[in-house]
Amino acid sequence: MQLRVSQLAVVAFLALPAPAAFGQLFGSIAYSEKDRQYGWANNYPTRAAAEKAAVDSCRRSGKDCRSVLW
Repeated sequence: MQLRVSQLAVVAFLALPAPAAFGQLFGSIAYSEKDRQYGWANNYPTRAAAEKAAVDSCRRSGKDCRSVLW
């Protein structure tokens, strides 16, 4: 069964933690349409750090990964 990006985004969004009591944390999902691979990251102090970690995770098995949700 193939997951669509929107389905993957919803599942991952639900898995992300709520903001911490003392500060906001960020998560991100990266996706490669060509390779149909994804990566995710959560609990990062900035949006940029979360997006970079998600793209890096995706690139372990995909080449044209980009952040699609944060």
